[in-house]
Order: sequence, then C-alpha cells, then structure tokens
Amino acid sequence: MESSDVLNPSQQRVHDAAIDFFFDKHRKLFEYSGGPGRGKTFVLNKILNTLGLATIQVAPMTYTGSAAINMRRKGMTAAKTIHSWLFEPYDVPLQDEHGNIIYDHKLNRPLMVKKFRPRNLPSEIELVVVDEGGSVPNKEALQILSQNRKVIVTGDIDQLPPVGGTRGFFNNGNVMRLEANMRQLSSYNGIEYLAQLALEGRPMHCGMYGNNAMVIPKSKLSKELLLWSDVVICNKNVTRDQFTKIYRNMLGYKGILPCHGEPIICKQNNWDIEVDGINLVNGLRGRVMNFPDISGVDYQAGTFTVDFLADNMTHLFEHQPVDLEYFSSDYQARKKIKDYDLRRTKGELFEFGYAITSYAAQGSEYPRVIYIKEPMRGDLNNTLDYVGITRATDFLTVVLNEG
Repeated sequence: MESSDVLNPSQQRVHDAAIDFFFDKHRKLFEYSGGPGRGKTFVLNKILNTLGLATIQVAPMTYTGSAAINMRRKGMTAAKTIHSWLFEPYDVPLQDEHGNIIYDHKLNRPLMVKKFRPRNLPSEIELVVVDEGGSVPNKEALQILSQNRKVIVTGDIDQLPPVGGTRGFFNNGNVMRLEANMRQLSSYNGIEYLAQLALEGRPMHCGMYGNNAMVIPKSKLSKELLLWSDVVICNKNVTRDQFTKIYRNMLGYKGILPCHGEPIICKQNNWDIEVDGINLVNGLRGRVMNFPDISGVDYQAGTFTVDFLADNMTHLFEHQPVDLEYFSSDYQARKKIKDYDLRRTKGELFEFGYAITSYAAQGSEYPRVIYIKEPMRGDLNNTLDYVGITRATDFLTVVLNEG
C-alpha cells in the first residue's frame, strides 16, 4: 500500500510530463521507469485519474500472462497480454510437407490449424498502457506503436531484457525515472536496500535488513522457512530440480504426476489457448486443481490432463493435456526435448513450480520469497540478483549459495 495519496516531487514530475505528453499531438510514446517501492502503479493511477478516461478508452497490456494478472491485481481490471489485444486467430487448412491439404475423411473436410494475424484496437481506445515495458520484444513494441494511439510505458529499466530478442522499449535516452521510495513496509526497507546492492554488484552479508529482509547461509535454510515462503527463486535449472525434490519429500508426495494443489509452471508459449485474456505462455505459474492419477494417462498420446489455475486468476485452464515425458524428466532431458524435438505434437510443456528462475519470475510478485543467490556465467549476474530480490513484496530471504 502507498503511504500517502499525495505525489512526491519525483512522482509529480513524471505525472505532469505524462499529462503534457497526452495533449501533445506530435508525440506518440511516453516512458517512465522505477525500481521497487517507487510507486509506478500509484503514479499511473494518478495519471489516468487526471486524464479522466473511461475504462473502455484505455488498453492495459503487458507481454507475459503473469504480468497482466499482476496489473489486474493492482486495479487495471481490463489488462490482457499484448497478443490477446493485438492479434486475432483464424483457421487455415493443414498441409503436409509437400503442400497438400490434409483431410479428415470421416467428416469429408480439411483439417484446420489456427494461425494469428494483427488486428486493430477498438476504435474507442485512446491510450495504451504497457507495464513491464523492458520485457516487451521489439516486434510487439512496433505492433503497439502502429496502432497510432498514445502509448504510456512503465516498468523497471534495470530488469532483464526479452529472452533471445531485442528490447522494444526503454532503449533510448528519453525514459523518466522515479527516484524516491514510497513503499513503507518498515522505516528501513531491506528489500530495496538489497536490490540496490545487487544492481551495484556489492557483497551481501548475513543478517537482518530492516524488518522485511534477511540474508542467511545455505546451512540455515530450514524446512519451516521453505514451507512458510510462497516461492523459491533461483537461476539454475539444476537448483530448481533439487528444490522440487526437497519440497515433494517434505510434503510426502510420491510418483511422477502432480497432486491436487501442487504448483506447476508453463514452459512454452501457446498463443492458441486463452482464458479471460490471459494466454497459456512460458512463465505462467499456478496450481493443479484436479486429481491426476495413472488412470488419466493417455499412453498413446503421451499425455496426462490437468485443470490449471494460474496465480491470482479465478478461471481455470481446463483439461489441458500435459506432455508426460517432458514433465517427468530432469532438466537435461527437458532441455533436449525443447532444443531438438521441435515437431512434437504432444501436450503442453509444464514443470513443477516450487522453484522458478529469475527469468520466469519477471513480471510476477510474491509476498514471501526465498532467493537463492548463485553465480552465473556472463554479465547478467547483477541483474538476475536484482530481479529475484525485487519479486518479494512482504518478506525476502536471500540464501548465499555461492561457490
């Protein structure tokens, strides 16, 4: 919650600049960034209140489903994925490798496959609001700008760029920054302090930081702390597999199939599947709401079925076929399936979601986070630490796992 209904000077500057932008007919794009606790959503709501736009005049969107759900949770009830706003499905006949149409001979008609094409926003939309702007690939950013509407982009410029793509926003010198801290979880914000240490690449020492964060060695990571936390965030998939085993052993779950209530996470984009404006895409985490067992396995298809409820959603992704081989494999086998078996026609790719990577967590927020700080190759260590740390809203535990 924000500590006041009054904008501080940094927020007021962004608010005033956004209002000026909206009424400047020569400008199409306004971008502003802020770290944890800077009040990005607070400022955005103030901007919209000042403009006096109706809900049907604003198109809130973001690249990932989890980030769109987070926008809804913060008041943007019409938020959807960019894909859901800007692309529409259409059916085309399925063709074989030689270009011949494949028929369903029982029904005497071609088999159809779904494709997507760009579509225009509804005519009443005057403003597009994009959250988590740094994670939007260039192709989607261009599609947004081609709509010829005013576009306000917010997010955190210090977070990770799109996987395997070029950042479409926050890539020029015209990004305004929110500077002052607005999150008053305590008089001293340990989450924000540790986030700043991460950005600067400075060492973190064991101890309490305010009343909302602590740093501990791996030897102090207890069963009670694991069960109290909402999610473990790490950077290595091997570490994810280790924590899946730890959690399932603690909770007494056996077998390869998930049980009712267990967390799972989608690991592949399927833009064909949409529930309430949220697509079934990579990084969407939630819970199993049915009771999968061996009797529900389709061995010929290589799948089992789940009813999947994404975090903070109210409607299910019902009866989703899940690739059994992928789900039951370790990281190396899963990687091989994704890298080399590109023509698989089995079910959706899901994994257990007890632990997730910083990349998968970006755009999401969790009340109580355990972040496993482990060194990675390359130049993204500081950013990975920053993203993992800033997913926590109420309490953060950083576990030193280096070496």
